[in-house]
Amino acid sequence: MYQFLYSKKQWLSTIPLILITSLIIGISLNGIFSVQANIDSLQGSVDPTPIFLMPIFFGAATLYFCINTIIAILIENLQEDYQLWAILGANTNQLSLLIGGQFLIISMIVSLFGSFLSVPCSQLIYHSLQSMVGENMLPDLKISINFKAALFTVIISTVICFCSGFIHAKRLLRLQKEKPKLKYKIMNRMKFIFIILISLIWVSLVVIVSFNFSLNYGVPPVLFKAQLLFVILLIHILFLQQISPKLYLIILNRLYQLNIFHGYANIMAIWKISEKTTYLHSLISSMSIAVILLSGLQLLSDNIFSTFQTNSELEFMVSILLYLGAPLVIIIFNIITLTLLTSDEEVKNMRQLSILGLSQKNFFKVKFYEALLYSFLNLVTGFIFNSILLYLTFIIFKQTFLMNSFQIRGLFMFDIVLSLLLFAIVFFTNYWRIIKIKWE
Repeated sequence: MYQFLYSKKQWLSTIPLILITSLIIGISLNGIFSVQANIDSLQGSVDPTPIFLMPIFFGAATLYFCINTIIAILIENLQEDYQLWAILGANTNQLSLLIGGQFLIISMIVSLFGSFLSVPCSQLIYHSLQSMVGENMLPDLKISINFKAALFTVIISTVICFCSGFIHAKRLLRLQKEKPKLKYKIMNRMKFIFIILISLIWVSLVVIVSFNFSLNYGVPPVLFKAQLLFVILLIHILFLQQISPKLYLIILNRLYQLNIFHGYANIMAIWKISEKTTYLHSLISSMSIAVILLSGLQLLSDNIFSTFQTNSELEFMVSILLYLGAPLVIIIFNIITLTLLTSDEEVKNMRQLSILGLSQKNFFKVKFYEALLYSFLNLVTGFIFNSILLYLTFIIFKQTFLMNSFQIRGLFMFDIVLSLLLFAIVFFTNYWRIIKIKWE
C-alpha cells in the first residue's frame, strides 16, 4: 500500500483502461444474469447469452496483452524505486507481487465504479443491437441491477489485472537480469526463424490463391480461397508484430532524410517518437492490427461473402460488434492510458526545456506533429497490408464474379477513420497534460 500511495500518479493513469474493461465485463455479466433470471419468459426464443459471452472472452484476452506494455512502461518509469527494493533484498517474485498487488488495488477500486455504470449501459446497448437485428434474433430482455453480476465484475477485473501484472512483471524483470548480449542473440535468432517460417507459409498461400488449381476443396472454391485469405490476414498481423517497431523507425528515418518536415517542432517530434520505441510499438501495432482486421473483413464481406449471404452488411456489422467490438474499445482506451503514462515522464523534460526558453505554444506544436506522425505511420502500415489483401481479393473476384461490382472501400475506410481517431487521442491527451503544467 505504501508503494502504491508513493507512485499513485503513475497508477492513476491506468484508470481509463481498467474502467472500460470493467464496464465491458459488467455489461456482459448483467446480460448473462438477466437471461438466467428471465429464462421462463425466453422459452421458445433465441437464447441471447452468446452475445454477452463473446465480449468477456475477447476483451479479457486483449486486456492481457495490453497490460504487457503498461507494465513495461511502469517498470521503466519507476525503475529507481524497484532497484531500491532489490538492494534491500527483494527478489524477482517479490517485486512481481508488489507490481501485481498495486494493479490489484487500483483495479478493485475502479472496477467498483465500472460495475455500477454497466447497468444502464447494458440496457442501452442491448436495445441498440435489438433494433439492428430485430426481435426475432434478439427477444425483449429487461436488464436490472444484479448483486452477483457486480461482485463477479469486480472479481474478474481484479484477477485479470493482478495475474497479468504479475506474469508480465516477472517476465520483464527476469529479462533485465539476464546477460543482454546472450538474451538478444537468442531472441533475434528465434524471431528470424519465425519470420522465415511464416513467410514461407504466406508465399504458399498466395500461390494457391493466385492460381486456379483443380483441387477437391470440399466447399465451393471461392469460399475455400476466402478462408485462405483470412489466414493470410492473420499472418500479416503476426508479421507486423515481428517487424515492429523497426518498420516505423525506417519510415521515420526516411522522412527525416528526405527533408519533408522542416523546423524545430518537426525534428523534435521525430526524435521523441524514435526514443520511445516501447510506446511506438504498442501504439501503432495495436491500432494497425485493428485496421488490418476490420479492413480485411470488410473486403471479404463486400466482394465474396455478399454473394452467399442475403444480409451481408448486417451480418458484417454484428460480427464486428460481437468479436471485435470489445477488443477495439479496449485498444482505444489502452492508447489513452499509454499516452498518459508516457506524458507523466515527459512533464519533467518539459519543465527543463521551459528553462531554456520553450513556451507552452512550442510544446503544443511538437505534440501536434507527434500525433500527426503517429497517425501517418498507422495510415501507411494499414495501406501496405490492406493493398496486398485487396490485390488477392481482386484475383479471386476476377476468377469468379463480374468485374463491375468490385468494392474497394475496405482499403481506405477503416484506415482513415482509425488514423484520425489515433491523432485525436494522442494530441488531445497530451494537450490536457500540457495545460495542467504550471508555466513560470
